[in-house]
Amino acid sequence: MSQREPGFERRTVSEPRSPDRALTRYDVVLAAVPFALVLGALCGVLAGVGLRSGVVAGGSLALCVVCYGVFGDPPTRRDGGGGETAL
Repeated sequence: MSQREPGFERRTVSEPRSPDRALTRYDVVLAAVPFALVLGALCGVLAGVGLRSGVVAGGSLALCVVCYGVFGDPPTRRDGGGGETAL
């Protein structure tokens, strides 16, 4: 059996999320990426500028969201050990 770092837990896919654990900002970041792409595509088609332009605009927004999640407010260890080490 391998040794795991403290602060990290392993769950199987079938295990439900416990009710005391709310959505984190990283869950929101992950949900915002496809939302931005779909929103950009929809706005591009509805505004008449074309699907490609809308997807590029949505992709730019998604890139900003991902950069915020990775560089602006990076994930850190839960146990506080090792300083502000990113995962």
